[in-house]
Amino acid sequence: MKKKLRLLSLIMMTVSAMTLCTLTANGSEEDVTLPTLINETADTDENTQSTSSDYYDTSDNTAYVSAESLNMRCGPSTNYNIVKVLKKDQSVTIILKIDNWYVVRENSGGYIGCVSEKYLYFQNSDSNNGNGNTAEDNSSVTTLLNLVNEARANNGVGALKLNDELSRIAQHKAEDMVENNYFSHNSKIYGTPFEMIRSYGMTFSAAAENIAGNQSVESAFYAWMNSSGHAANILNAKYTDTGIGICVSPTYGLIIVQMFIAV
Repeated sequence: MKKKLRLLSLIMMTVSAMTLCTLTANGSEEDVTLPTLINETADTDENTQSTSSDYYDTSDNTAYVSAESLNMRCGPSTNYNIVKVLKKDQSVTIILKIDNWYVVRENSGGYIGCVSEKYLYFQNSDSNNGNGNTAEDNSSVTTLLNLVNEARANNGVGALKLNDELSRIAQHKAEDMVENNYFSHNSKIYGTPFEMIRSYGMTFSAAAENIAGNQSVESAFYAWMNSSGHAANILNAKYTDTGIGICVSPTYGLIIVQMFIAV
């Protein structure tokens, strides 16, 4: 037990030292902004994220990154600065667990930092399903798609087809927004929605994006329909395909991304 306590103290001292260095090098964490109405929602129900000081020891395990990119941070929340950006399927060694975060060692370069447990998988786990969606997420995607197509039908517009590749892109955008603690169309990693879609090899003649931070997809949909810019995207007859991504957010409950394209 004393050895474990000494190890824990050493690890956290190391992480604390890294925090000071990173703060000097990179400055403060990016601000969360609520942009003007350009095809996004500004529904900003605020919830306070609570954390616990309980520590859980784990045996050394190798885990792998499930997201396209994952920020390794100086501490167990998105309030801490980034030590290193990990890539999909990159391996890390788990040192210990703090709430919903792991303290890990990056195996190729030896960096130590914290990553969210949501974006790691183990070789004997079914967590690596390619897009981060759970069965509950898939049900929510279906619910939102049905609401959108019902609204289009009521307005004499044809139904949107759920595009698997566009949904994969929307899911990555939702995960990026949660992991990097921002609410905006523009991502520091992916750029604008249009740049992001093109970077995945998709082509389109027109495109749009609605984003929401809300407790449910139903609430997000009705908020969109009460906003002229968002409703215009939903009801636009030229759009043929849609992609939907949903990610659990400690700030909003859910981050929901819906992309639209005309093919």
